[in-house]
Amino acid sequence: MSYYSGIDNIRGRTIHAVYISDDKVYLTLELDDGYAHFWVDGDCCSNTWIESVQLPALGMGGIIAEIIEHPTFEDAASTEDDCVQVYQTILVTTMGEMMVEYRNASNGYYGGSIHPIEKIPVGTNMRKVSP
Repeated sequence: MSYYSGIDNIRGRTIHAVYISDDKVYLTLELDDGYAHFWVDGDCCSNTWIESVQLPALGMGGIIAEIIEHPTFEDAASTEDDCVQVYQTILVTTMGEMMVEYRNASNGYYGGSIHPIEKIPVGTNMRKVSP
């Protein structure tokens, strides 16, 4: 099952920088021809956030060749009443792999997803996580 929607439109584009919002809900990729914005969302009664971004080993400037969605798994810290699901989206670039890991906390029934958006909401503080 795929947990992203519409992220394929960045294939073939070059990543120059990566930004995450302070609340860990929004992700922006600075590309060769503009920006691609994404947000993580949780189903009803759950919370989703970007846990981390692992940058390509050879740095920025790689062309996105492939997008891989790893199977979801449960965090070891999950309990019977609180389930934390881990999602990993890998952008395979010509400079190495970039992994976006996001998580969802719920009672185990709900999940999270990542979606493209037109723009980041006004007033959202973004910080650069790439060199």
